[in-house]
Amino acid sequence: MQKIKLKSFAQAKTNTKKSSVLFFSRKQISNLEKFQRIDSFKSYIPIGNNQSYGRISIPNNDGFGIKLSSSKENNLKIDFENNRINVPADLNIFNVQKYLISHQLHFPVVPGAMKATIGGCIAADVHGKNGHKYGSFGDHVEKIELYSFQHNKILTITKKDDLFYQTIGGFGVTGIIISATLNVIKIHSNFFYCSEFPVSSPKELIKLLIENENECDDIGAWFSISNKMFYGKVYAAKWGDCFESSKEPSFFISIVKYMIFTFFKPMLVKLLFHHLLVYLIYRKTIISKKINVMNLMFPLKYNQGWEKFYGCSFVERQFLVPINQSIDFFNQIVHLMAKHNIYTLLSGVKLFRGNRLGLMSFANEGISFSIQYSTKNSKFDHELNKLLVLNGFPEYLAKIQEVSSNFPFGYKNFNTWFNLATENKINSKLLKWLGVLTR
Repeated sequence: MQKIKLKSFAQAKTNTKKSSVLFFSRKQISNLEKFQRIDSFKSYIPIGNNQSYGRISIPNNDGFGIKLSSSKENNLKIDFENNRINVPADLNIFNVQKYLISHQLHFPVVPGAMKATIGGCIAADVHGKNGHKYGSFGDHVEKIELYSFQHNKILTITKKDDLFYQTIGGFGVTGIIISATLNVIKIHSNFFYCSEFPVSSPKELIKLLIENENECDDIGAWFSISNKMFYGKVYAAKWGDCFESSKEPSFFISIVKYMIFTFFKPMLVKLLFHHLLVYLIYRKTIISKKINVMNLMFPLKYNQGWEKFYGCSFVERQFLVPINQSIDFFNQIVHLMAKHNIYTLLSGVKLFRGNRLGLMSFANEGISFSIQYSTKNSKFDHELNKLLVLNGFPEYLAKIQEVSSNFPFGYKNFNTWFNLATENKINSKLLKWLGVLTR
């Protein structure tokens, strides 16, 4: 994918056929209407850092991705009196969070993808591991500066505007997010006390999540299927009571982890390695271990290359299940994975409370299951799709790689969202598939 930084609209006109990502400064965004009249500029989609596992932000062959030029952290403006921060949309969540912690502040909701942009977090209405307490990212947005495709100009939108809630969880269909004012919380520590409890069944895992949610600031669970057996672990975390200096893991350990995931190519070695990792991860109880806030929020920070465990590529599918159906559904998923010898190392389970107002927001009341596995499991995919269709459970749009017949179950605003995408010439591979599916 060739990247170009636009110096003029004339340059854009000559280069659009060669590129699928176009970079704009804030000043150029304000004049985007001129660029939209270029004949070759047929369709587009705003993009951040492409941190979604799915294809929602990948431009189709005849479209372009629109990306803001890089801003600097010194453009951040903190309102300490009201605990708010104004952030350029192209900054990544990791750097902004690090900046906030240095001022004893913290985003209430943080996704695990450390390179996700602030604009991407709003557009995908991302969630973290504390949805039981703080909901999703969109719940903490106060104001959005948006280049509106419908109005062809920059607008400042707030909670009193319909466009505000169409932009949160809208996946870019309303326009280009330029900046946002977000609520933050005051913190009195830079670490968590984290405990981990092994569980032996899906029922025990769900039960522990629900029983401990009111006592924890962060809570979630991991599970794995190895040798057709279920392994699970619930983690529960509470904020610490002071600020401490934190140590970075040694460079040597980080390199060893990367080499293990990257160079153990043969599947036999991977499977043996899988059994060993499952044993090490799920075997013991841990009580009140101190974990730095950045390490808890971004668990893959020191595990680069982990995805190579699955081979050349992998699928992550995430769906939401009502709490009263979650145990039965979880048992069916585990049975399917064991039946088809699906090897998963760290599939996740999270608890969400409340309902979101964003256009295509995912993190509503229920239990979220996020399953990772190799792409070479078409029979498993087929049976999983049948199970989702039968129950009508929604899948997270940011992680859908292929459209199955269960989509768009669970999304009451799907028609509004799809119509906005069509009217505003939004183009992505996922939207193309949806267009074929809904005809």
